[in-house]
Amino acid sequence: MMSARRFTMKKLLASTALAVTLLMSGCAGADAPDSKAAQNPAPKVQSAQNKTQQSQSAAQGTKLKLQVDGKNIIVVLADNAAAKRLIDMLPAGINLNDFNHTEKIGYFKNKLTGDGAPRGHAPKAGDVCVYVPWGNISVFYKDFRYTDDLIYLGHVEQGLDILSTQQSDFKVNFSIEH
Repeated sequence: MMSARRFTMKKLLASTALAVTLLMSGCAGADAPDSKAAQNPAPKVQSAQNKTQQSQSAAQGTKLKLQVDGKNIIVVLADNAAAKRLIDMLPAGINLNDFNHTEKIGYFKNKLTGDGAPRGHAPKAGDVCVYVPWGNISVFYKDFRYTDDLIYLGHVEQGLDILSTQQSDFKVNFSIEH
């Protein structure tokens, strides 16, 4: 009787060990690169470059028109969730005013959010951003330091001088450039 229990116990342990070994080898195989991929890592690099190019071309495909006193400012949008939400809010007219002699800021009817978009940016003159704590749009006409609270929306392609020369609060109409 004792030997039958030992035999069953050994059989159970052997079966468990075999199952664990098979599971481990199956998982390792899923993560292990195949021999072709190990020999040629270029497709991964090329794929990353293609994604970057697609992202840039998508950004260049969507443009905003900001109209101030009949003059047009053209903004090339980034390809991110915050820029897409901005598009959904258009057309819209808002007031912009100067902030810190560095940027023009304004508030849409609904607060802009940065959910799903990369946070943190060091704006250059012409960059359009969301300032997350306040939910406002910012158009920088001077370079500024990096902050985690900015989300990049796009860049002014033409007409930055129209914005930067405005002295007081002014009305801007935002729409999609066709």
